[in-house]
Amino acid sequence: METQYNITAIVPARKGSVRLPGKNLLPLCGLPLISHTIQAIADSELITSQDTIVTTDDPGVFDLLGVSYIRKRPAHLATAEASQVDVCLDAVEWFSEQGHNTDIVILLQPTSPLRTGWDIDNAITQYIHSEKKSLVSVSFVQEHPGDMLDIHGNFSPHKHKNYLYLTGAIYIVDLEYLKQKRVFYVQGETELYFMPKWRSIDIDDEEDFIVAEKIMRGGIQHGR
Repeated sequence: METQYNITAIVPARKGSVRLPGKNLLPLCGLPLISHTIQAIADSELITSQDTIVTTDDPGVFDLLGVSYIRKRPAHLATAEASQVDVCLDAVEWFSEQGHNTDIVILLQPTSPLRTGWDIDNAITQYIHSEKKSLVSVSFVQEHPGDMLDIHGNFSPHKHKNYLYLTGAIYIVDLEYLKQKRVFYVQGETELYFMPKWRSIDIDDEEDFIVAEKIMRGGIQHGR
């Protein structure tokens, strides 16, 4: 499937990480963590390395292979307080200065190493067909809210079982809409792309890293 839209993929790779220092470059199954996202882009049929910007303040990322455009992130966008929206808009503006137009932004965080090129293409296709202004990847909450306790040991009053959470693996948004709303998700205006839990793992700490490596070494990373 070809599209008439200019789709720009943005991979944010801030150096600082409180829980897992240097995580974007930590080896996961023989490759730096961020390289799994670069590989997923290479496996995609709808975006390429020529459509991709890695935005980073980490000198180590500049040596990565398979990346055509690396935006050296300004200092004010290299803090934990900087928003992903501002990071994306800065990257798109810089990309425009390099001669590239953008209609649609797809944010691919390197902390989702099990997201595949197949996921990327299906999410883009679903987004375009939906005619919605944005799309986020979601998965079902495994720990049902009705079975949860609050910090005081009281059961949650929410008994509905079909709860979802944002996986963080894929965000797609119309650029002008992002400039206007400054968010990726708006209730009633955002399409949902469902992913299985095992492909939705988000690397936030060492335990997540261990789980992701065990899944990948189990040989199911290419499944759907």
